[in-house]
Amino acid sequence: RGDIAAIRVNVILTQPTRDKWERGSVSNEVVKRPLGTVPVEPNGSVAFRAPANVPLQLQALDANGMAVMTMRSCVYLQPGETQTCIGCHEQRTETPPGGGGPVRIRDIKPSPGVDYDNQGFSFTRTVQPVLDQYCIDCHGLGRQTEEGRSAPRDYIFALPEATGERNDFQRMPVSYSALVSNARPRLAHRNSETTTSLPRDYFSHACPMPPMLLEGHRGVELPQEDFERIVTWLDMNCQCYGVYGC
Repeated sequence: RGDIAAIRVNVILTQPTRDKWERGSVSNEVVKRPLGTVPVEPNGSVAFRAPANVPLQLQALDANGMAVMTMRSCVYLQPGETQTCIGCHEQRTETPPGGGGPVRIRDIKPSPGVDYDNQGFSFTRTVQPVLDQYCIDCHGLGRQTEEGRSAPRDYIFALPEATGERNDFQRMPVSYSALVSNARPRLAHRNSETTTSLPRDYFSHACPMPPMLLEGHRGVELPQEDFERIVTWLDMNCQCYGVYGC
């Protein structure tokens, strides 16, 4: 009680074809786009206007904008429909408790970052600018690795020579691969997730990087909006590209 400060609303983008390129480190990841957040009222309730005709995912956030729990299914609304969470989380034979006062219906506040229009969350468009501003001086390209080799300058995954065979991996930025490898976020991989959700079991809360950034890493203090960009990426299951095409 009292831990949840906001709800993040994500749009799930349906896959138009059977075959697709991989969108990041998680195989068969479903592309998502964060619409924004809605604050939770003092009595624990939340009500907001949501778009119709698209699948929606909900994430319960703490005061730092980090997902404490993530919905594993989706919500779908028809135009003009009103839907509540009452009914799935209560006993079928009991009436729901009183709301404690008039319901305030809010609009969704857009998440920080670019306007994705109809595309999904993009690491290169939302997170990379933060890295370029605050991290590139110490962790930039051209730095020597511990083995004495120069860091690669373009992509961590290189596509093979054209052989006519299908290749499932799109090129990933070095910065993306480095963060996934070194920050060690706990990702939800297809067919290997836990059977029961627990608070803070995946994504930003299961990664050592956000606490380090909140404390200030080597004198670098991120503004809240830039910190939100990074934790949103972690809570998106570290999605790299926001489209299904190449």
